[in-house]
Amino acid sequence: MLAQNVDLERPPGWILEANEGKVRCYSPDRKSLVSIEPVASISDAQVMMRKLLANKRIGPVEAPSNFRMKGDASQVEAEFSGSIAGAPVQARAMLAIRGQAGTLYLAGAPANQFAQQLPQMVEMLKSFRFRSNSYQRRVEGREQAFSAEFPSSWRSELGLFRMGAFDNRFEANAVGPNATVFVGDRNLGNYLVPDQTMASFGLREGSMYSATGASSMMLLRYLPGSQAGLYWLNNRLRGARVIAQRERQDMAQQMSAHRYRFGNPMRATLHAGEVDFEYQGQRGQVFVATEVYSNAAMTNWSVASIYGYFAKPEGEAEAREAVGHALATWKINTQWLAMDRKFQVVDAENAVRTMQEITAIQSRTFADRNASNDKTARVRGDLLGGTFRVVDPTTGETATVQATSNYYYRVIDPNSPPVGVNLQRLLRIDWDPR
Repeated sequence: MLAQNVDLERPPGWILEANEGKVRCYSPDRKSLVSIEPVASISDAQVMMRKLLANKRIGPVEAPSNFRMKGDASQVEAEFSGSIAGAPVQARAMLAIRGQAGTLYLAGAPANQFAQQLPQMVEMLKSFRFRSNSYQRRVEGREQAFSAEFPSSWRSELGLFRMGAFDNRFEANAVGPNATVFVGDRNLGNYLVPDQTMASFGLREGSMYSATGASSMMLLRYLPGSQAGLYWLNNRLRGARVIAQRERQDMAQQMSAHRYRFGNPMRATLHAGEVDFEYQGQRGQVFVATEVYSNAAMTNWSVASIYGYFAKPEGEAEAREAVGHALATWKINTQWLAMDRKFQVVDAENAVRTMQEITAIQSRTFADRNASNDKTARVRGDLLGGTFRVVDPTTGETATVQATSNYYYRVIDPNSPPVGVNLQRLLRIDWDPR
């Protein structure tokens, strides 16, 4: 990660440095700083903070002492003394865990300047963002069947692969300095579920079968959602370690509503799931949707959608942005589709609209995660600044208060209705349910 890929609002003269995933911003005299850096993958923020303390280093601060900590397994705040490059400082840090990713935010300054500089440094940390990539539309080169936007500085490859008369597979890959993203996989397509009849003819799982000679299918048991993700991981990235596995029924329902909007004559069922993993020091995620359908003779299934990324820790946010952008900008060439499937134009447009609606659903999952990151930024400011932002649910008025309690109230005019009620509870924004 380079400094030019980082947005951090800072006073004149402050020096921004970014290297190996760590972001540091120093005052002109280099005695004060803010710091953002990834931490080792762990599920409990308190355990991780104590581990950093035991190692006698928290971010850039060495020999932490006078240590005070509060928080829970997902987010902790700590205040302590220490030194940076031999100079004594007072510091406040927050460690936030999201899934398997941890980020340490820190503000430090000489003890006699810390209280005065802290509000400004908190605002700097709240402004921290990875700068969005500039994107360029890339077109599939064989038949101009589809296109999508990827970071302009990344190396990308798009392809249409005809595996049979009725088996076209789309694949797009993009590789940047710290990440690889992909949408589609030429090696995943249509499958036939093995049964006893096939076994009697010597056809077992892993065999290839062709009923017409036009295309062939592998015999493979049905792998719904995340099970197919594990299958992909085992074949594509051997030795990867699975961190988490989730079924995404919400995504399956949304995708089904659009996929079967013009009917479902095969009575197909769609399942979706995702797998988080680590591979050779990188972190990644793969999402897979699979579709199964049966007739009187056999059961078939196919991979309806697959996409994901793997990246170095400092490139994970950029990778999520890139794959989400690719999904949001994915376009099918209607002329190619009409010619390939011999559809009428209206049918091609309906098919394209369905595909676009499905990719919009998928890209929104990344937007939702970005919204969650924005909430983290606000909560980060609350913890580091020792304040809460509160709102009056009856009037919508907001205010900032010192974080000395979990409950806050305002006095209501005792002469105003309802008579006898003189307190209104204020809700902590991003903390209290509404």
